[in-house]
Parts: sequence; structure tokens; C-alpha cells
Amino acid sequence: MKILSLFLFLSIALGSTSYAQDVYDKIAKQTCKCFEKEKIPKTEDAGYCMIKYIAKNIKGLKAFHGLEKEDKLDLQEVSIRLSGKYTKQCAYYNNLLIEESKSKIKVYEEDLDVVCPNDLSGNYYYLTPTAGDGDPVKTYVTIEDGVYTELLNEGKTYSKLDLKIIDDCTYQLIFDESDDPGKDSMSKKGDTYTYRIIQNSEYSFVVITKIAFTEFYVEYVRTK
Repeated sequence: MKILSLFLFLSIALGSTSYAQDVYDKIAKQTCKCFEKEKIPKTEDAGYCMIKYIAKNIKGLKAFHGLEKEDKLDLQEVSIRLSGKYTKQCAYYNNLLIEESKSKIKVYEEDLDVVCPNDLSGNYYYLTPTAGDGDPVKTYVTIEDGVYTELLNEGKTYSKLDLKIIDDCTYQLIFDESDDPGKDSMSKKGDTYTYRIIQNSEYSFVVITKIAFTEFYVEYVRTK
């Protein structure tokens, strides 16, 4: 309630000159600069900067979400969409996330003799570590007929990408669509991500990829 009250006060006091088309890009850039200026030590301290610039851009947010009143704005969705933007636009925030979750991030050794699967079709899941004491997030994946589909948020949202094989151990995912706020905010149609398989076994395969500033390992665990 305190955050919502502060948000409503600032939105009235500061007004806005932004428009819907680029509003999340604009807020992400503004808040990232604010994080650096304030030298926030943890991601949980990002609230001040986020609320300040959400309020400054309230008209653009209302237009983007088709709202008439700011008190109908879902601040949790706004936060998720901004986090998606930070993945590509804010190295400072990403470094904080990595530092906070590094004890949970598994580093995989590359198998120089890896024999990569000749068909990636199947059902999988992967785990994403979270900062602090939170449990890892499980995402389910289905690959079928050259389409890569993720089920997120306990199956409530999805992302769909086209899969293109580059060589025996390298493939690309080309973003098509998503109704997940974070994934939809992070990518636009046609964005391409390259993955290289570095381990493969009966039970899983491991890939390495780079998104903006950071390299990531992902272990896809096969399910029945």
C-alpha cells in the first residue's frame, strides 16, 4: 500500500510526456541510469528509481495498457516487463542479479567430445535460479516440428519461438510471440538467440548462450 500510495502521489505531481510505443524502453533506460547514480547495492533497493520513473511515464503506461485510471495499473506486471527490458538494457542491474544468485548458478564444463543429438524434438524442463532464498523457477519446454514452446508461470503463460539448426551442436531460437510479460518485453518478433550444446546425455543436454551482457548455461532435462 505504501508503494501504491507513493506511486499515485508521484504520478499526479510529476505528470508525463511519454507515449505508449516506447514507454518500457524509456523507463528501463531511465531507471538503469538511476540505479547507477544511486549506486543501489541490491536489486531489492530498485523500488525508488522504478516508482519515480513509472510515475513520470504514467500517461504512456496507461496508453500501452489501455487504461483510463492509473490506480488500475498492475504494478507487478510493470515490474516484470521492466525486468525483461533490463536483461538486454541494464548491465548494472544484471550484475546485481548475478551477484545475488551466484551461489545457485551452476557452471558446466564443456565436453570436447560431445556427441550432439540429431533431433531435439521432445519434452523438457529447465530451472532458473532466483536471487536470495527463493526456489528456482521451473520452465517446461516442448520442441516439435521446428517450434520451441515454453510454458511459464506454472503454465499460465507461454512463449513460442522457431528453431533453426545451424550445425550438429548449434541452433538458433527466433522469437515469434509470447503472452508472458517478461518474455514479451525482452524480445520482439524476429529476435534471434544462438545456443551451443556443450554436454549431452541420456537424461539432459546443456547449452551455453549469450544475451546482451551475460553468458548463460541452461540444462534441458528430458521428461517422459
